[in-house]
Amino acid sequence: MSRGRTQASASPRRISSPARDAWRRFARNKLSFVGGAIVLVILLAALLAPHIAPSSPVAISLREKYRRPSSEHWLGTDELGRDVLSRLIYGARVAVGVAFSAVLLAAVVGSIAGLIVSYSGGWIDEIAMRFLDIVLAFPAFLLAIVLVAFLGPNTMNIVLVIAVTRLPRYARLIRGQVISLKETVYVEAARAIGAGELRIALRHILPGCVGALAVYVSLTLGESILAIAGLSFLGIGIQPPTPDWGVMLTRGRDYLLLAPWVALAPGAAIFATVLGFNLLGDGLRDAFDPRGQ
Repeated sequence: MSRGRTQASASPRRISSPARDAWRRFARNKLSFVGGAIVLVILLAALLAPHIAPSSPVAISLREKYRRPSSEHWLGTDELGRDVLSRLIYGARVAVGVAFSAVLLAAVVGSIAGLIVSYSGGWIDEIAMRFLDIVLAFPAFLLAIVLVAFLGPNTMNIVLVIAVTRLPRYARLIRGQVISLKETVYVEAARAIGAGELRIALRHILPGCVGALAVYVSLTLGESILAIAGLSFLGIGIQPPTPDWGVMLTRGRDYLLLAPWVALAPGAAIFATVLGFNLLGDGLRDAFDPRGQ
């Protein structure tokens, strides 16, 4: 009997926790690790661009234009002799910086708006929801084109436009989450012991929205990077000579037969980045969804 107790005590049962359960659900989706690895590479390239780029992204050398990929220029050069790899690395900094700024702004403002609307209720909630329905009726990219044409194509305006077109989605997301969480047992218990509505919102409801918010942020980042590249491709986004994937793509399409690497490199970078964020978002969705246990 004592031996059995010793063996039982030597191998204690692993205690479950929300964080451990979330990690276990995340680890089930192997593709989420692929997405996380892609996102990590892109983030490192953006942060370390001045240290890992072979040359300046704006240095022009007409003698070296249209050079094929080689040991000197791993991804070749463009129509002005600029190193494509260097522009690709610095382009990651522009894409990630603009997308993160826009999504962060949309998430913060949208979450606050959704929280206020869900707690207000009545005619305020009704008017706000109908306004959001009208905004969401327009395709986000088409609305972004209209706003950029009105405000002008510069980096700050691009951040603002991307944030404005994503903000209604965050407001609706948080509103739905708050409405469902307001009726949970632990919120009713906090209200029963005299906790104020502000304390309940900040301490008990908002933490319950973190999972859905994290998943949506990941998915929106990939979508926003694609939108930024699309605006630049149309000539109303990030303006030259700033290295941007959309700018590189639109300039490279004129030389597809002569120097296909000029367009293929940024196209592949956009595809890989959006895919990485989407795969990571799928993994986060599985991790924060207790029904996937």
